[in-house]
Amino acid sequence: MICVIFLWLTLILVGIKSNKSMPDTAFTIDNTMALRGICSIEIMIGHLGIATGSLVLFPNRKAGILFVGVFFALSGYGLMYSLENKEEYLINFFPNRMKKILIPAYIVFVTDIILHSIINQNIWNMVRKIFI
Repeated sequence: MICVIFLWLTLILVGIKSNKSMPDTAFTIDNTMALRGICSIEIMIGHLGIATGSLVLFPNRKAGILFVGVFFALSGYGLMYSLENKEEYLINFFPNRMKKILIPAYIVFVTDIILHSIINQNIWNMVRKIFI
């Protein structure tokens, strides 16, 4: 847990030092995207810790709750900011997002069906060889 906190502080300090101009708000698009990226990496590591039961990744399993909350808070802030400051944001929101979400989702879905059918067919053939 201490390593995760140290990593966070280091990345924040490096980001602050590299940014020469001070924006009106700390939640610029670059800052929020960077923080969301850090959160998503930590969330993936937390899921890996849960899936593997690894003791090395144990702190990330518990810290994942915090990172999910921060990720959702930053995403919600970005949505509200865009809704208030961009004209016709909701009209363009769904068509733009559906292309980015549905195409990968369908690819994963079809791949999952194909792999499950191959794996189940191989298992069924093994069972038939053993028992029949």
